[in-house]
Amino acid sequence: MYAEALPGTYAYYLVNVSRFDDAIALARLKLPRTADPVEQARLLTSWAIALSVTTSTANSEVEALHRAALQADPEFW
Repeated sequence: MYAEALPGTYAYYLVNVSRFDDAIALARLKLPRTADPVEQARLLTSWAIALSVTTSTANSEVEALHRAALQADPEFW
């Protein structure tokens, strides 16, 4: 229920409890269906953080996700 109403916020929660694979899966699933720019930014940022923990901060996809989050909602930062 929470993941449906606020997917970005839920993804952020998953990152905070070290459920990185779940956060990535949720972001991939919900991002195309999320219209709210703030929730998009949260999804993208959570995805980037989870990916950087599971791979490397030098991963080019991490940077691309952070840039997309900034484009989705410049005020989120």
